[in-house]
Amino acid sequence: MKNSAFATALFLAAFCAMAQTNPAPAPEWKVLNDQAIALYQKGDIDGAAQVGAKALEAASAVLGPEHLRVASMQNNLAAIYRLQKKYAEAEPLYLRALATREKALGPDDRLVGLTLSNLAALHDAQDHFEQAEKLYVRALAIQDKALGPDHVESTAIANSLGELYLAQRRYEKAEPLLTRVYLTREKTLKPDDADRKKTTKDLWTLYVSTGQYGLADQYAQEGDVTPNEDQRRKLSIPIPSASGTIARGGR
Repeated sequence: MKNSAFATALFLAAFCAMAQTNPAPAPEWKVLNDQAIALYQKGDIDGAAQVGAKALEAASAVLGPEHLRVASMQNNLAAIYRLQKKYAEAEPLYLRALATREKALGPDDRLVGLTLSNLAALHDAQDHFEQAEKLYVRALAIQDKALGPDHVESTAIANSLGELYLAQRRYEKAEPLLTRVYLTREKTLKPDDADRKKTTKDLWTLYVSTGQYGLADQYAQEGDVTPNEDQRRKLSIPIPSASGTIARGGR
C-alpha cells in the first residue's frame, strides 16, 4: 500500500510538472485579443480594429455575450472605433459593455464609471453636449465615490466635464471643475506635463473670457498674452450698432 501510494504521488508530481512545462494552448479568442493589443501598441489602429473584432466574435461564442471579459473587449474595441471616428460602430459596443457591467457589478462599480466616461467622450466628440454632460456627471459621481476625487480617473473625468462646460461658455460650471483638476495635477504632475499645462491653459482661457484678467495672469504660460490695461479698456467699450449708436442692454 505504501509503495502504491508513493508511486501515485510520483505520478501526480510528474503530471503536474508536465502540465507546467507543456501548458494548454491559449484559446483562440485570447490569442487574437493579445494580437490586437500588440497592434494597437505599435500604432496600427486599423489592424487592431480588424483583429479585435475577430477576437470579440470568438470570445462571445465561447464565453457568452454577457461575460465580463467580453465586456472588456467590447469596451476596448469601441475605444479603437472612436479613434477611427467610427462612432456608429462604437456606441452599441459601449452600451453592451455598460449593460453587462451594471448587471454583474452593480451601478456604482468603477468599471461602470469608466464605461460611462468612455460613452460620454464618444458623444462629446460628436458635439452631443447634452448626452455627454449627463454621462460625465454620472461617471464622475461614481468614480469620486469608488476611487476618490484625487484619483487619476476621477481627475480625467472632471477635466473632460470642465472642458465641455468651457466650450459651451458655461463658465460658472467650468471653473470649480477645472480648478479642482488643476490643484490635483499641480500636486501630482511635473510642471512640464502636458495634462497639467493643458489645465493651466483652460483656466487662463476661462478667466480671460470672463474678464478676470488678474486671475488670468496667475495661469499665463509662455505664449499666453493677457490683455494690458489699455486693451482691457478698449475691450470694455460697447460696440456701435449698425445705426451708429451705442448698443446697450441687448438693444
